[in-house]
Amino acid sequence: TAGAVPDTIPAKALHERRQTPPEIMSSKHTGEGDKSVEAPVRHRVLLIGDPMCEGLGARFSDYAASSNFDFHTVIWYGSTSKSWATTRDLKYHIERVNPTYIIMSLGTNDLGYYDFARRRAWIEEIISTFGNIPYLWIGPLPWRKVRDRSMVGVIRDLTEFIQHSRQQRNGSMVSFPG
Repeated sequence: TAGAVPDTIPAKALHERRQTPPEIMSSKHTGEGDKSVEAPVRHRVLLIGDPMCEGLGARFSDYAASSNFDFHTVIWYGSTSKSWATTRDLKYHIERVNPTYIIMSLGTNDLGYYDFARRRAWIEEIISTFGNIPYLWIGPLPWRKVRDRSMVGVIRDLTEFIQHSRQQRNGSMVSFPG
């Protein structure tokens, strides 16, 4: 959507210089047998998750504005992996934004729970909802109140395994200039 306004209010831009717009390559068939033409696609990034998105959103929004791509933030205060996995909210926002890249910031409110098998299943459900959209998962920061950070390991191990599996399947990665 040309001229779309980000869902967050950008803070003062950190970079005044314009950068080359980030692009991914998308095949377009020309109708001439197996030949195809590569065309740039404008990025639409969705940052979604718990309240940690609030601070991240402002900085990413600055970067998006200076780099000419669409950026949307969705914050669900108090959300956990269960919240996103067992409702239609995630699917709704993915369909609404149609992102080319997802940044999931989630896990802080999962710290301190010990039902790892259930939470692992919810994280798997969240990632499956992403489909083939490339993603980055930002887990919880260190928090003094919660000394047991086992949940961080569950998130890291699962997302690394799935990312590795995806890369082996299709060999593609999205990169932003930088």
